[in-house]
Amino acid sequence: EKAERASAVLLDAAGRARGYNFDTTDDDDRYVCCTSVTQQFFAALGLTGVERPGAVLDPGIRANLTALDYPFLDAFLTPVDFVLCPHLDYVGHVDNGQPARLFAREFVERRFRHCFSTGRIDPARLPLMARLNHFGIGHMRARTRLGRVVSRVMGFDHLSLPKGPDRILAIVEPLEAELGAAVRRLLPEVEARLGELSDRSVADVLGDPALCARADALLPMRWLRPA
Repeated sequence: EKAERASAVLLDAAGRARGYNFDTTDDDDRYVCCTSVTQQFFAALGLTGVERPGAVLDPGIRANLTALDYPFLDAFLTPVDFVLCPHLDYVGHVDNGQPARLFAREFVERRFRHCFSTGRIDPARLPLMARLNHFGIGHMRARTRLGRVVSRVMGFDHLSLPKGPDRILAIVEPLEAELGAAVRRLLPEVEARLGELSDRSVADVLGDPALCARADALLPMRWLRPA
């Protein structure tokens, strides 16, 4: 009975959802992210989720997110908050059996986190696609004639666009493309190196100087200037 109730709650949530939400603690059930929908899931079952969400504390990251009009810095809920929550039990995790791809992603994402922490956004260096996206998003939200054309091209409309700051939304697609390209190029080198490091720990692999240097080269992040 409990399993059926939980399944029904999740199916209802999927049916209501319209799009993504950049506010990780929002109780809006039409625009959700992984953490907000989990909180809503617990609440619907009469359970208590995370009571004290984390915050964005890194000064450099805070400065860059502020420059992108992101206001949700002091209540930022992540999956780690659920793992660390004292009244929730960590039962396990899903292993998708792709260690090389996960390592490649981690190398690239660590490089991104470092750059986003130590650099500062330079509006003049932002990718052209980010600027075009921002222009198109404004028209989609305003439901102009041009906005309807952009909607057909991009596959979003004023209802399915993610909820959150347009500047963040505009940069997500080109940023994901940049990170994805770096992961794909690094992956064969990670696969080859894993064969040589099969008896090493995760920390040893992630500390490999050659792969760290390669990730740095593949993700120059030219739209960030030194702080």
